[in-house]
Amino acid sequence: MYWAIWVGIVILCLVLQTVYGNIVTICGIKPDFLLVIIIFFAFRRSTFESGIIGFIAGILQDSLSGDILGINAFTKLIMGLIASTIKKMYAENLISILLSIFVLTLVQSLLIFALQSIFVKSVVEISTMNRILLIALYNTVIGILVFPIFHNAKRGEE
Repeated sequence: MYWAIWVGIVILCLVLQTVYGNIVTICGIKPDFLLVIIIFFAFRRSTFESGIIGFIAGILQDSLSGDILGINAFTKLIMGLIASTIKKMYAENLISILLSIFVLTLVQSLLIFALQSIFVKSVVEISTMNRILLIALYNTVIGILVFPIFHNAKRGEE
């Protein structure tokens, strides 16, 4: 039942992000709901489970985005693994989760651009870097809004 709820949350976020993405766009910037949810999940579950949910979320996002298949799956898998690993250094509180969301958004965005530059031969511009910072800030604000919802969710055993 626990997994069904989290997969349902991932699908809901995916729908929000892809189908209703223009509704939550601010100045052309869309938040990455999936990354925020993966981080919240990773702070509650094992590294292995966090990698699985990250991969599932990423492959679903890849299948709907029309982008290079596997980039989101790979980056979300890595972000799930990193978030689950760093949770051991932090007490779970609002500040540590928001810092994690901000930093992991930056890391994921840079990783995506690095992979795209390898496979698509695109060049990262300064305006892209500003955009990454705005996405990281937007994701952090989303984290503030969803923290009360997930804060008391059941923590898994390692």
